[in-house]
Amino acid sequence: MSSRKRAALSGTQGPATLRLPLGPGSPLRCGRDDTLKDRPPMPKITFDKDTRAKLVGGLSDYLRTELDLEVKGFDAEFLLDFISERLGPYYYNQGLHDAAALYREKLEAITEAVWDIEQPVKPL
Repeated sequence: MSSRKRAALSGTQGPATLRLPLGPGSPLRCGRDDTLKDRPPMPKITFDKDTRAKLVGGLSDYLRTELDLEVKGFDAEFLLDFISERLGPYYYNQGLHDAAALYREKLEAITEAVWDIEQPVKPL
């Protein structure tokens, strides 16, 4: 099919445009979409004491070995809080999108399985 015919069918002119998922709830719009204001807030990310200590320790170790920075104690905890509060919603939203995609995939498989058992009918 020619590019002109393809453009006429798609209603666009010129090269195809990349359409990013910028609808409500898109991870690319996280925190910038006014339509999300009325939605319930994301649950606060919390960790039990032992897990938090492991995360802080891992973060401190990473900063020391990879970036030659000494960040310990409260500073490392504050950095973990920052990461959780600022970056957490992006990971949370991506998890929701991944879960929704998996749900759609499984639902499609179930729908196909239902139609697979459809019986042929003879005309009346």
